[in-house]
Amino acid sequence: MYDMLKIIRPVNFVFTIIIVGLTTYLLNKNMSVMISIYAAFSLAFAVAAGNIINDIKDIETDKINKPLRGFVSGRIGRKTAVTLYSIFIILSSGTAILISAVSFYMIFAVNILLYLYSDKLQFIPELKNITVALLGSTVFVFPGVISGNIGVIIFPSLFAFLITLIRELIKDVEDIPGDTQVNRLTLPIKYGIHKVKYLTIYFALVIIAACLLSFYLHLLNIYFFIFSMLVLCPLLIYFIKEVIRTQLKYELRRLSNFAKLIMLLGLIGVLIGL
Repeated sequence: MYDMLKIIRPVNFVFTIIIVGLTTYLLNKNMSVMISIYAAFSLAFAVAAGNIINDIKDIETDKINKPLRGFVSGRIGRKTAVTLYSIFIILSSGTAILISAVSFYMIFAVNILLYLYSDKLQFIPELKNITVALLGSTVFVFPGVISGNIGVIIFPSLFAFLITLIRELIKDVEDIPGDTQVNRLTLPIKYGIHKVKYLTIYFALVIIAACLLSFYLHLLNIYFFIFSMLVLCPLLIYFIKEVIRTQLKYELRRLSNFAKLIMLLGLIGVLIGL
């Protein structure tokens, strides 16, 4: 049971429910609370399905980079994993249709993109990380479409896109040994670690600039501006300093976790600013 829970990434599952549910509710408080709940679970189910199919398709690389995962170690069989994947696809689609036809088509598109990523796109360096970042931004795009409040979610979606992109680039550097052994081409392998590090620094600077602009352009309120100046921007500056300094693999794991912390705090800040 523990391994079956782990394969859907329970922390990410709960995190998606909270962010999507709260964002949908805050964007349009006149909507039924049930719509927010349906939205939260439909996207969370889709993300869970994506994690499962990624583990199925990524088994050879994970044997080297993440050998303790339940599916890789053999504690979860392929048939069980495929069954779980099918169940979550049905749950995501069935919950989305309870909201609207547009929601159903959006979740359908997310499910297709998640499958294409695991099957094809993750092997194309220039598309791999952008695809994951686009999927990461759906935690705001999906609620924005449901609530009819597209304009408000421009900055939150950009933040989610960029911080996800940063974390994926760092993870690619971290996974070089396993990717090299299975002849998988990623950006750090194709273009070099230093260029990828400069790219992450550039994206971090763009987020800092966007935090400033979001207030001046009245995209988010004063509370987000204060939060970003006291919390987000200092953390991003520290992150940039560490990216420049870091060389060792174990430090890359720490940086990846630190980027995840910035992502979490940033999403909380966005909810404060809505």
